[in-house]
Amino acid sequence: MLTAEQLQQEKASKPRPDLFPASVRAAIGRVLGRSMAKHGHPDDSARNPQHPNGTIEAHVASIERHWLAYLSGETTDPGSGEHPLVHAIARMAFIAERDPLLSSQTHGED
Repeated sequence: MLTAEQLQQEKASKPRPDLFPASVRAAIGRVLGRSMAKHGHPDDSARNPQHPNGTIEAHVASIERHWLAYLSGETTDPGSGEHPLVHAIARMAFIAERDPLLSSQTHGED
C-alpha cells in the first residue's frame, strides 16, 4: 500500500493533458479535422516531412503567418473561423512531436 506521499509523487509523475484548456484542445481538433479535407490525414501531410505541408519550414511559415495575423488584431482565421493562435499551436505541436528529446521521453500513462 502506498503512503499518501508516495501516491502524490506517483500522480505528479503522470502526464496531465486535462490541464491543457479544453476549449483549445477542441479548437485544435476542429482545425485539424478541416485540414484533413484540404491536405489529407496528418500522417500523410503535416506529420510527413516529405510532404510540402509537413516540412519544418512549412510549419514555421504557418506559425509566423498566424502569429502576425494575431498581432495585427485578427481574432478569426478567414479560412476556418478559428482563432489564429489555434492554428499556430497546432503547427507547433507537429514540430514538437518531431523533437528527438520529446519523442524519446517515456510517458507513465495508464
